[in-house]
Amino acid sequence: MLSKRVTLLLVTIVLLIIAIMIFAKFSTKNFVDEFIPSNDFKGILERITIWEKNDNLNESIAILNQQDARLDEVRLALNSWQIKRTLFKDIPFEVDYQLDIFFYDHDLEVKITQDGFLFINGYSYELVSGSFEELLEIVE
Repeated sequence: MLSKRVTLLLVTIVLLIIAIMIFAKFSTKNFVDEFIPSNDFKGILERITIWEKNDNLNESIAILNQQDARLDEVRLALNSWQIKRTLFKDIPFEVDYQLDIFFYDHDLEVKITQDGFLFINGYSYELVSGSFEELLEIVE
């Protein structure tokens, strides 16, 4: 009788740990905190490029270097983005824009749809707070 209780307790503990891990993975997070490897985003940010993707043709909307005054506004807008990971992975999607963020010797490629979905490193995220249109308004 005691071994059934111990087994039930262990199964319950394992299920709770799995639930906590899934919740942490799919909860709402700050975009910058999740993908930029430093607390000093302003200090490490080198360049941001925004692309519009049309029929296998990329057209540059803006290239913002450190000398560009709009770079700080875009950085602040990205800092306000809240994202939530979705269950979908490697689904076919129509990318409308691409955002390339360069820092240190790394870059982060973010593909963006009109519906507010982001595709980063093979995973899909929903943009919960903030908008890509805000970035477009800043650079135009």
